[in-house]
Amino acid sequence: TCGGFVVGLISVHTIADGLGAGQFINAVGDYARGLPKPRVSPVWARDLIPDPPRMPAPPPKLELLDLREFTVDLTPDHIAKAKSDFFMSMGQRCSAFDVGAAEGFYGNCFYPVTVTCSSAEVATGEVVDVVRAVRDAKARLAGDVARWAVGGFAQDPYELRFTYDSLFVSDWTRLGFLEADYGWGAPTHVVPFSYHPFMAVAVIGAPPAPKIGARVMTMCVEEAHLPEFRDQMNPSPPASN
Repeated sequence: TCGGFVVGLISVHTIADGLGAGQFINAVGDYARGLPKPRVSPVWARDLIPDPPRMPAPPPKLELLDLREFTVDLTPDHIAKAKSDFFMSMGQRCSAFDVGAAEGFYGNCFYPVTVTCSSAEVATGEVVDVVRAVRDAKARLAGDVARWAVGGFAQDPYELRFTYDSLFVSDWTRLGFLEADYGWGAPTHVVPFSYHPFMAVAVIGAPPAPKIGARVMTMCVEEAHLPEFRDQMNPSPPASN
């Protein structure tokens, strides 16, 4: 009745990463609008991806987790307040940036960046403390990838933990999903349709248009912990200056 339509996409990391999936769905949109070829041609560049020796490891242990979904929207004011608090505390700025890959890169090239904190540190700390921990981990990325490329790790960094105390965070805001155009303009909303029942996850996206800001879509806590998680995640109104 709204006059719109829904496009579903199933993508796995054996085919493409988030940028590759965004590249694919934008190419489909180009063809849907009648273009003879995609506006951005795919770039494979497989020679740029390291291929170190594989480390022997047992199959991952996958336990089904009884997790509940929860979504919260953050307004631009809330985001600006968090950035301001971080700058006042750390003297550093938070900013978004585009990945420095070739335009049209299409493939499966991601590296897991991990942060380890106790639950007490997260529960009693401020948002700036969590931001600092994430930024410190991301600052190690280039060095860690260089070590991995030459086989410098004793344990495979891709050997991930699928447990209740491990949270996977994925940012969908700069992958290209929000720009796909099938002839009627950009999508009103982009959401993950389903989650893996063995993985506690949070996906950062955008709220439905015309709202602006960020939408955090999660499935990471059990029913017993959901009320407290909801209380902590629902942002209080930013203080006025």
